Amino acid sequence: MQHKINSEKYQRGEAMANAVQSCVHCGFCLAACPTYKVLGEEMDSPRGRIYLMKEVLEENITAEEAQPYIDRCLGCMGCVPACPSGVPYGDLLTSYRALTEAERERPLLDQTARRMIIETLPYPDRFRAAARTGKIGKLVQRALPEQFSAMLGMLPDHIPAAKP
Repeated sequence: MQHKINSEKYQRGEAMANAVQSCVHCGFCLAACPTYKVLGEEMDSPRGRIYLMKEVLEENITAEEAQPYIDRCLGCMGCVPACPSGVPYGDLLTSYRALTEAERERPLLDQTARRMIIETLPYPDRFRAAARTGKIGKLVQRALPEQFSAMLGMLPDHIPAAKP
């Protein structure tokens, strides 16, 4: 993807510019992206997010305009092995998020929800404990802020035992 990113302006700018440049818009990443599969929006795909990051780095749009799509990326990296061009999507996403998070103020509730997700989802034991605690939370679900109430609504009724 051609770009006009001023790589000297950003920390890790050259790496981000190279990652953007390596995307050839083939679309192989689309089938591997869970958010694209569910939402069906181009900007909710790795290819769309790369385009949005490029537009922000070129200062054609604001980070706030791109943020909802970037935030919906699960970071699962399913797109990486699907990419024949070897776009280092994980490195690009991490660098871009670090850049924009440093400039962004999130509400306390949003910060708390994000921290809970980051500190829980990758760890099966923590997730299981949180899910069990969440079952208790279902009793008071209506009294909780909307973000937490929505998360509790996604909990399964039964949590299977962990497999080694």
